[in-house]
Amino acid sequence: MASVTLTPEEMRAIMHSKTEAAIARLGPLADCLEEFDVFIPMHDTLQSRTKIVRSKSKSSSQRPLIVHFYGGGFLVGEPEQLLSAARAFAETFNAVVALPSYSLIPDVRWPVPYHESWFALVWLSKHAENLGANLEAGFIVGGVSAGASLAAVCGGLSMCPNTKEAKEVPELTKPLTGQFLCVPNLVMEENVPMEYKSLFTSRQDNAHSPVGLNAAALKQVYDGLQCTDYRSPWFSPITTIASDQRLVNKIPTYMEHCGLDPFRDDVTIYGKLLESRGVKTMIHLHPEAVHGSWTVVDPLHEAMGHVLQATQLAGMKWLLSQNETPDNRRHRA
Repeated sequence: MASVTLTPEEMRAIMHSKTEAAIARLGPLADCLEEFDVFIPMHDTLQSRTKIVRSKSKSSSQRPLIVHFYGGGFLVGEPEQLLSAARAFAETFNAVVALPSYSLIPDVRWPVPYHESWFALVWLSKHAENLGANLEAGFIVGGVSAGASLAAVCGGLSMCPNTKEAKEVPELTKPLTGQFLCVPNLVMEENVPMEYKSLFTSRQDNAHSPVGLNAAALKQVYDGLQCTDYRSPWFSPITTIASDQRLVNKIPTYMEHCGLDPFRDDVTIYGKLLESRGVKTMIHLHPEAVHGSWTVVDPLHEAMGHVLQATQLAGMKWLLSQNETPDNRRHRA
């Protein structure tokens, strides 16, 4: 039987329906939380619809800002995919959580989604106080899958603000205090540092996974993204950090990866590279899991949701603790 090829619009409609059904299963929003949308101006007339999740309390001035980007292979996705995690982060850590949207392929090509993610992060840093957040209490960028790749690029620009690429774009009002990267794509044959090349085997090891991400799905993503320079800091921070022995900002980094994921070794290699530059890392491997993370629609969430929630809450707690002072520790207790 011939395979059925769906258009991007059809794929997005299917994902949207799955997301809406999954959100309905989440149950009502906790009484202590509120959710609303803000619209971040981008290029031309485009706006990034960004979901904000935060506590209703207006009394605390010590709420960190967590910016979390959804995944979907740059082809599908919407902020609501991360509502479960966002609600947990907001309630557990008294955080303001922002879930920005970005343009998808094939409507745009590389590096547009990466640029938009940086512009959204800058806007949120400038408007943090209006949103009820205090960057002194913590400023985390995170994401899942494609969203984690976007977050890692933002983290790289913050760690290396003196590069040509970083100087060409608006600055954050304050440096990031943490990165939260779940199953990112950061490494390609073109940018893997020579000293870690022997560790880069997961593309072949997990190329034919019958469930989750595999080589065929990856080809669709890369063909659609049309990146022309995998060594660019607008694709991955790997090359920039590998060539820079002294980072301006050493941003503590939490990462998760899955043993049966083609991107498994991306985290291994990036972790070793960051550690070699003096960056604190916390890394968790789910050895028997395929590509996936804590989202409302991910099959992995259903299979091992309690494990993912526990590890990611622990990872976020660790990141926020790296920036803790007695004052904001008391407010989050």
